Amino acid sequence: MLAVVQGCPREQRLTISAAASLKDVLTKVVSASGIPATVNLGASGALQRQIEQGAPVDVFLSAGSQQLDALEQAGLVDGARVPFAANALVLVVPTASSVTSADALKSMTRIAMAEPGSVPAGKHAEDALRLLGYSPGLILAKDVRQVLNYVESGEVEAGLVYATDARASSRVRGVATLKTSAPIGYAGVVIKGSRHPEDARRFLEFLRSAPAARLLASHGFLPAAVP
Repeated sequence: MLAVVQGCPREQRLTISAAASLKDVLTKVVSASGIPATVNLGASGALQRQIEQGAPVDVFLSAGSQQLDALEQAGLVDGARVPFAANALVLVVPTASSVTSADALKSMTRIAMAEPGSVPAGKHAEDALRLLGYSPGLILAKDVRQVLNYVESGEVEAGLVYATDARASSRVRGVATLKTSAPIGYAGVVIKGSRHPEDARRFLEFLRSAPAARLLASHGFLPAAVP
C-alpha cells in the first residue's frame, strides 16, 4: 500500500482507498479537487476486504464492478456509484524484446498478470487469454504495478496490464491491445459510516468534472461509459 497525504490536520482529511492503477494520476486529482485526503492504493479486491473488515474509509475507487457489487450487497455503500474513467488491456514486453504482436503468446512460457481472484486487471487478463485461446505459463502478481515491475526487470517475457500502466513506464512497450468481454471501467462510492460524507460526495462529483477529466486523459484514461 502507498499513502499519499495532502497537508491538513488528520481529522479533516478524507481517506480514499483506490485501485493501484490510479497511482500516477490520483495525487494530482486530489490536489486539484482542493479536498485534502490520504490515499491508500492497492488491488481492488484487497481494498474491498479491508472495508468489509471495518477499515475507516470514506471513498472507494474501484477498477472493477464486482468489488462494488459486493460492498453494495453488504450494505456498506452510501448512495449510488459514480463512474469516472475507463481503460484498456494491453500486452507489454521489455523495450529490447523482438515481440511485435499477441501471436507471440503462443510460444511464451512466462507471462505475468495480476491475480484474477482479487484484481480486476487480472480478471480481464484471464478473460482476454480465454478469448484468444491461449494458455501460456503464468506468473501471478498482487496488482498491475507488480506485473509492470516483472516486465521491466526482465523476470518475465511479457505482461498484461492496463494501457495507462504501460504508458507510465519507459522500460516496456505495448505490442497489442487485447479484447475483453466486459468494458474496463472505474467507479467510486462513498462508504457508509464515512466521517466526512459531504466531502466524500464532493470529491466524487469532482471526479466527473472537466478538470478531473483532463487530468485523467493526460495519463491515458478514457472517458467513463455512460451508465
